[in-house]
Amino acid sequence: AKEVNQNQNKLILEIFKKRRKLTPEECWKIVIETSPKTPITSVRRSITSLTDSGHLTKTSFKKVSCLGKPAHVWIITSAVPKEGINIYYCKGAKIKR
Repeated sequence: AKEVNQNQNKLILEIFKKRRKLTPEECWKIVIETSPKTPITSVRRSITSLTDSGHLTKTSFKKVSCLGKPAHVWIITSAVPKEGINIYYCKGAKIKR
């Protein structure tokens, strides 16, 4: 299970390197294109692990999910400017560090 988690973390990180900013749901939709049985909870776990390890950063910017509820957007940490605000990636939303 640990190896599967590490492989999934690598996959999620690669997706964020290409797309830069995503909600967990948006990321999951990309993952299921190649791994249709992957539950969204696994993607959320990977995003949490990558956030805890400093690879991803949770923003205060939100998008409406398919369930009609607001969902936070994460961005790859390397894209976060030192000022803490990234207009290009988050449309002015403050970055939570």
